Amino acid sequence: IFSGSEYVYFVGISLSLFWLYFYAPIVNSSNFAFHPSSLAAPAIFYAFLCLQKKNWLKLLFTFIFLLGLKEHLGSVLIGFGLYMFLNTTNKKSGITFIISGVFAILIIMWIIMPYYRDYVPAWTTGSIDNISLFEDMIGKIIYLGKLLAPFAFLPLIFWKYGILAGPAIGVNLLATDKNLYSTGFHYDDLSSPLLFISLALCIHRLFDSEIIEKFWTKKIFGGLVLFWLVFLFVLLPASPLRIFWQSIPSSEDWQILRELKKFDHISKGERIAVQSSIGPHFLREKLQWFTQKKGESCGMNSSTYTRSNIPVEYVVLVPQIGQYGIHDMKKCLNDLSANSKAHKIPGFSYLRVFKRDKNNQLQETNKLIDF
Repeated sequence: IFSGSEYVYFVGISLSLFWLYFYAPIVNSSNFAFHPSSLAAPAIFYAFLCLQKKNWLKLLFTFIFLLGLKEHLGSVLIGFGLYMFLNTTNKKSGITFIISGVFAILIIMWIIMPYYRDYVPAWTTGSIDNISLFEDMIGKIIYLGKLLAPFAFLPLIFWKYGILAGPAIGVNLLATDKNLYSTGFHYDDLSSPLLFISLALCIHRLFDSEIIEKFWTKKIFGGLVLFWLVFLFVLLPASPLRIFWQSIPSSEDWQILRELKKFDHISKGERIAVQSSIGPHFLREKLQWFTQKKGESCGMNSSTYTRSNIPVEYVVLVPQIGQYGIHDMKKCLNDLSANSKAHKIPGFSYLRVFKRDKNNQLQETNKLIDF
């Protein structure tokens, strides 16, 4: 089909268009443009170019930049190290990269980050319960299928190239939070560029080995291409027009907005806790993020990234919209309804507003005074 370097431009343009329009994980990641790890993609591509050209000093500075973006960027170093160990003669450099990546993750997550948050436990690293490779195995297998099917599983077939993305994907597979292995958020902004690099290497290997020319006229080749196209169309990301259409506020959205304004007016000056999706509608100082971890009960308190169990006067939830940070909304509402320290405020159709019981609070204060 192509010979020599004739296919380079074709492959480059094809992969670029595929990246921008057809690969759901990276298209969905673009919705989180201001997340630190979303800046990693161009640096990852440049780092691999430096590796190919053996520009070690530029590669070092690029890795330093990557490590400054987020705590798990050390997985990129580990992936590069594994690739070097398996595919190049730089075995010692590969081992050095692997060890450096592991140490970078450990030092950043358990020494540097705790120091800057006054050693308060974080929801990401505060408990071993957040890490489990074998929880929800079916969901994680589906996640791997979504990642690799658009690439015709080439990074898995030519695993010595696909190993580049292995550590970054492994970070998501170790998580218990389903968002991390859903391909619907920004959590694939590391694995996606690494998979694209491995795909380019796989295609180069295919053309060099003349596998394509050998099977091009075979019926089985056409069947495999058709099978791949079915996967591709099933996993297509939402088009910009569809995203725009879904973003148009519905009548229910306008009703929720009116109730939020109503609540904002009656709770002026009070400390409130709200779920993350409605937080931007409140421009006030005494505003907290309401969260609920797996197995926990919901109460009249909230948390921030540095503190937890902060008492609040109001808790506001909207079951119909995004529930990020709340593990079980139904259980949460039942806990608050049964809470003796709170009562539900009537007059809201979409909002669930709970107010701290002043009488109960006064009794607790008196007990503390007597004590």
